[in-house]
Amino acid sequence: MSSSNDPTTLTSEEQHNLQTMTNVLSASANEYLYNHPELQSIIKDFVTAVLNNKPTNLLTFAQEYFGGKSNETTNTTTTTTTE
Repeated sequence: MSSSNDPTTLTSEEQHNLQTMTNVLSASANEYLYNHPELQSIIKDFVTAVLNNKPTNLLTFAQEYFGGKSNETTNTTTTTTTE
């Protein structure tokens, strides 16, 4: 039994909205994966390397695995020039 005053219980409308949002996000993710099939290969290779090496510091391992380019890639897509 759930109380209508229970803040952890979603209303029927909230459940519907959540399901709709989940469906939209899932479709968007699937479209991205379809347009970028190399991503699945990159992730598979990385996970295989993690499981083979069992690093104690996963973040450091990931940075080394990807050649420290994660920050460089992020910066090139988000950097703005100011004059």
